[in-house]
Order: sequence, then C-alpha cells, then structure tokens
Amino acid sequence: MRRLSLEEIRNTSTKQLIAGLRMREFSILTSLGFWKLRAGMIATGLVCRLIICLTGLTGELRLMGQNGIRYSSKAFKRTVKLLKVMTPVDCYGLFPHPESGMVVGFNHPSLGEILRFIYICIVHYRYQRNLFPVNLPWFEALMPIVNELEALGIYIMPILTPSTRNKMAKKADKETLSTIDNLATSLNLRYLEKCAEFIKADDNVWVAPSATRQQYVFKTAEVLHGDEKIEPQTMTLLASALIRSKVQECVFLAVCNVPPQNYTRGLNLFRVYRVGVGEALSMQDARENVRQRCEKNSGRKFEEMFLMNIAKALIATGGGRFVCPFEEN
Repeated sequence: MRRLSLEEIRNTSTKQLIAGLRMREFSILTSLGFWKLRAGMIATGLVCRLIICLTGLTGELRLMGQNGIRYSSKAFKRTVKLLKVMTPVDCYGLFPHPESGMVVGFNHPSLGEILRFIYICIVHYRYQRNLFPVNLPWFEALMPIVNELEALGIYIMPILTPSTRNKMAKKADKETLSTIDNLATSLNLRYLEKCAEFIKADDNVWVAPSATRQQYVFKTAEVLHGDEKIEPQTMTLLASALIRSKVQECVFLAVCNVPPQNYTRGLNLFRVYRVGVGEALSMQDARENVRQRCEKNSGRKFEEMFLMNIAKALIATGGGRFVCPFEEN
C-alpha cells in the first residue's frame, strides 16, 4: 500500500481518491501521518468483516465475479439470521415505504446503531439502495468488504467529521492542515452529490444529524431551548443540496435509537437496541424552512424541526434521557 504526498492528495480528484481507497491502493490517513486514527478502527473493521464471512456472502460474490448487486435467498436468510442474533433490535412503529426517495435521520450515541440500521435496511428495504456517510477512519477499515456491503444494498461514502478533523488539526502543520480542510470539503461535496443521486433514484439516505457520535440529540439545554444554534446544521445542508439538485419529492424521516443500559461507544454486540419511528417532514417542509431562521439564534428552522422530531420519538420510545443533558423526560 503506497503513500500519497500532500501534492498528490490535493491534485487527485475526489472520485479517484475514493476509487483508490476502494481498491486499497493507499491509505489517506497513513499518507497524512495519522495512522493511529486508522489503527483505532481496525478492531471494528475486523468484527464487521467476520460478520460478512459468517454469512458466506464473500464466497458467493467471488462466484458471481462481484458483478451482482444482490445475493441469493440463502445468503439473505443467513445474513438476517446472523444480524438478528449479533445486533438485536426492537422496532417501535412501522417504517414507511414512500414512492419517493427518503432521508432517514437518527441520533448517534454509539457505533452499534449503524449495524442495527443495516439490519433494518436489509429486512425493510431489501430492494432499495441505502447510503450511509462513514467517517474516513471507519471507511478505510471497511474497504475489504465494500463489495459485499453493496451486494446487500448498503453503500458507504467517506466524510471527515468535525471531531476527526479537530483531532488531526492538533498535530498537523499548516500545509497538512490546509490539505485536510480541502479534503474534508471535497469529500462532503461528493457525499452530497451522491445523496442527490440516490434520492432521485427513489433510494434511501441514512444520516446522523450530529455527524459524529454524540450521546444527546441536543448538546446542551441552551441548544434545546433555542438559545444557542444547533451545530452542525446537517439536515439543512442536505436538504439544501437536494433542492439545488432539483429533487422534486423526498421524505425526511426522524428515527430514534435507544441503546442498552451501560452501553459503550462501540458496537455493543448481542445487546438489544430499541428503534422508534418518528414523524416525517416533506420536501415542501424543507423548501419552506431551510432558509427560515430560528427565533432566538441564527440556525435554520428545518434543523430545529427535524431534531425535535427525533426527540419526540425518543421520549415515546422510553429514551428521553438521550434528548439533552440534565433534561429528564
């Protein structure tokens, strides 16, 4: 696996960088000198690869020449059975099946909910593609099984979350930091382009508004009550990108997940999560509210509306403690 220079990272198109990561030709993190961030996701990547190996899907793709997007009925049954045991989930409410594409936004206290949502995608949205943004360290760790994931209808796109960018900024020199910021911008733009492609094809996009693991939907009581701006404005940014891309119809569905007691920030295998289906907003709601500012801060009304829907779903599902610090529901 070769190392890229800063100049190569800056001058290579985002599509080519992602393609190189998929082929495991290089590691961007290692090239930038942050191999520890990559190493930190090795264990998680190995667990995910083990799950895929246990389904037998890898062998099937080899037989298919890795050209098929789907799997046999036997592989489907094996995958569902395995995930049901290793990543158990109790669902509250019915997942909708709109005729248009759908953006599903959820709270993100751990890595564990991602595997539960993958299970839900395979069971409830078997014949649609499902796109997940993945932080660059995890994306690199998952590259050995990217074809298997896509055969299951699970597509991932790399992004650089604010928390990871800040970790890198503490140790980066000026030139490296400039490259990191340019990379973060280009990855995010490519991700938004891919979201529009999926929604226009009536597929699904799954995203955490927090953009990184965060215990609470609202970081503080001040944010909850509108005295401070919600950061980042993820749903607003995504909705605005869809509007600019001329998307006509889309459903923005709020979903909550409640991890088990004494959960960790990791996968929490074999432990039950509760997932609740909340209220949905329409494309018309997005058009009317992405530019409208909140009453007491410079944030956008659409962001506030969507996060409030996640909070309502949490309360209804018995997870009110995840709405905000010190706010008992």
